[in-house]
Amino acid sequence: MGFFKSLKFYTKTVLAATILGGCALYGVLASIALTLVGKRHLAQWTTARVFYYTFSSLLGIRIKLINGERLDKLPAILISNHQSALDILILGRIFPKGCVVTSKKSLKYVPFLGWFMALSGTFFLDRSNREKSVKTLNKALANLKEKKRGLFIFPEGTRSY
Repeated sequence: MGFFKSLKFYTKTVLAATILGGCALYGVLASIALTLVGKRHLAQWTTARVFYYTFSSLLGIRIKLINGERLDKLPAILISNHQSALDILILGRIFPKGCVVTSKKSLKYVPFLGWFMALSGTFFLDRSNREKSVKTLNKALANLKEKKRGLFIFPEGTRSY
């Protein structure tokens, strides 16, 4: 019995990582295409939705959203904890159109995921340089106010297990 539980766990883990990688590649292509047609602000939203619906369909995890209409009132700053890898799934379900995320600068260089994030407008924060990070956030805030968009922030900056 233990062998099959382990096999199921590892199979789902590999499937989840494959979905994440595939959606990051989709995100790169979607970011390029949407930028070319002047809709770059939709790249993170469409990639988040593709991730959520692919992941939830293949792994059978559903998220019930209550009062989702509140997420569409932009401009806004949306704040969330980043406690586990499943946070990405939740983000995929709730992510509003016209919203972008902040991320640690080091993710910018991760193949596919970082490329997608850079192409889609992520605001990268340099954790080692507070002044630079504040400057980046101020730029993000000015941008979201001007264009009536949203900014998603994970204040603690990393997952905790």
